[in-house]
Amino acid sequence: MTKEPGSLEWIDSMVPGSVFWDIGANIGVLTLYAAMRGDLKVWAFEPAAVNYYNLVVNCELNGLERRVRCLRLGFSDTSGIMDLHVSQLMSARSFTFKESKKLDPKRESFPSIQAVQVCTIDEFIARYGAPCPNYIKIDVPGLTQEIFAGATQTLANPALRQIHVEAREHKGGRRIAELLPAWVSN
Repeated sequence: MTKEPGSLEWIDSMVPGSVFWDIGANIGVLTLYAAMRGDLKVWAFEPAAVNYYNLVVNCELNGLERRVRCLRLGFSDTSGIMDLHVSQLMSARSFTFKESKKLDPKRESFPSIQAVQVCTIDEFIARYGAPCPNYIKIDVPGLTQEIFAGATQTLANPALRQIHVEAREHKGGRRIAELLPAWVSN
């Protein structure tokens, strides 16, 4: 709980009764923290099988499985199947939907490829009747811009109060900040 103090403070400031979406939940550190409040409706989205398994296990071990909706699903600007570059042997690690040139030091090969279902946020809400989130955390390296492009209706919904994006400034963070007003106004 010391790795992301700004994120924890942000969760502490959420209005009771709100809907929080953790996109790119990994093994659920922020998901669990939000669910432990007891007054938020928490949805956690994690497409990597190894991380999703650990996310669900962590919810169960902490008695929070009834407070968190865990879905093994990714978001993008289209719906379909995408290749996720991730090793099932490395839990709690980040992954990418972009092909990596890095070798896996343990396997001396490129990370495995896993087929993952993705859809747009707008389509997910419309298709499944999910509540519009009041707060969204996005930590999906290399796909954040596409996620926003598939959420134009959600971004324009007045129920959405805040978005917390984890992005490196020199690797697209500035571009996201520049594009966000255009997506919201559409």
